[in-house]
Amino acid sequence: ATEWEYGDNQYLSKNELFHHQSVVPRGLFLARLFPYPPLDSSSEISLESKTLRFSLHYRRQPVAVATKFRFYRKSPLRVELNRMKTFTRQDQALIIWGKRRWLVDLSRGRFGTHQGELDLTKVIGQPEGFSLPLGRDRAFFFRPILAEKLTRLRRKTQLIYPKDLAAMMMASGLGKEDRIIEAGTGSGALLIALLTVVTKGRIVTLDQSQELQLLARENVRRCFGQVPGRVRFIQADVYQETSLRLKPNWADRIFLDLPEPWQALHLLKYLRPGGFLTVFNPQIFQLQKVAVALKNHFIDLSVSEVLKRDWLVDEQRLRPADVMRAHTGFFLTARKVS
Repeated sequence: ATEWEYGDNQYLSKNELFHHQSVVPRGLFLARLFPYPPLDSSSEISLESKTLRFSLHYRRQPVAVATKFRFYRKSPLRVELNRMKTFTRQDQALIIWGKRRWLVDLSRGRFGTHQGELDLTKVIGQPEGFSLPLGRDRAFFFRPILAEKLTRLRRKTQLIYPKDLAAMMMASGLGKEDRIIEAGTGSGALLIALLTVVTKGRIVTLDQSQELQLLARENVRRCFGQVPGRVRFIQADVYQETSLRLKPNWADRIFLDLPEPWQALHLLKYLRPGGFLTVFNPQIFQLQKVAVALKNHFIDLSVSEVLKRDWLVDEQRLRPADVMRAHTGFFLTARKVS
């Protein structure tokens, strides 16, 4: 069977049933189902010649289903979720109106523009791409991607732009289980980017300013709903030798975003051999000092910058845009040797 009927002519296909892709001999898997299927307290269906037994666990709202899998030996179940996500009151939404873009919390109820007000309560329960009339055009609502969140963070320091963050993380070979030390928390843009990739590792972030760390915490909470437990904030002067209660060679990657990064190289004792050091700075001569200091213990040193140029493409134009996001900073990467 490929779909089941759950009353009121609502159908739930097998691709909408679970979001899971793994090879597990036995276990429990929690899934959210939209819409929630009115199954019995003990139900059984057949899916790709495998038997799935359901046990329903009701809370205040019946949204969680615990499913016990019984597989044949080395017999994987591969089912993907393909459902239409709708907005909730707790969501952020990106509003696109012509060339204008606004990032708003739907919980505020209304949003005022120079063309009039938008009633955000009408967006709740609607899918992405929903639109409301605004002026002579329509305003479209989408979930913001990471780059759109980062460029609209509350800030008290200069942010690292998404084009630089993407290149830095790729150049350092960042992995989901890595252990990271970040020196220079700032407003939290780099930290948020790291948290999206490092989903099973640990991150220690350092800054001497309590005010900036509180701001970074708030920005992380706005992006993820809460501050993940895999990140630890430490208020410390990174230019001074400070005990981080970490073992030598603990970190797989170290990121420095500091005005004088050469004064924080004592942190490199925590970087394991083969690990990457990444340093971001808007001034090239500051990276030169770091490069000279790394000569004896690091190889494969590279210094780069990223220039991003947009194009205008339509029926009448095919040319670069008038304004270019050019130099925003330099970054250095290097590998530690034994």
